[in-house]
Amino acid sequence: MSNKVAREELTKLYGYRCFLLGVLNEHNPLTYHHIEPKKRATVKNGALLARFEHNLFNKVQEHKPRIADDVNCGFQEYKKTKSILLLAELRNEIIEEIYSLGYEIEDTGKLLVLKRVA
Repeated sequence: MSNKVAREELTKLYGYRCFLLGVLNEHNPLTYHHIEPKKRATVKNGALLARFEHNLFNKVQEHKPRIADDVNCGFQEYKKTKSILLLAELRNEIIEEIYSLGYEIEDTGKLLVLKRVA
């Protein structure tokens, strides 16, 4: 299954929604996230993330893989419960980790940008 087909199937099941509650628009489209990176694109192995939120997740995964694993487990739990509250908790966890890594999120008016704090 391709990323595109898996993304379309996930959208049918969970709606056009970022699993980290990112705002979707032309500058921040919905992407397919592999929960287990080296595995094939499937509905079971996938989550829907807006491009910016996907970048945030990848930054956390790069520096704090245990936190990323916890968030991926949260994505699997969301797929069972469809709890928006859970998604809000996962988003807060990722944002807190981004700040702890010395980054800030800047709103340029058109899109959000991740910047390293000097």
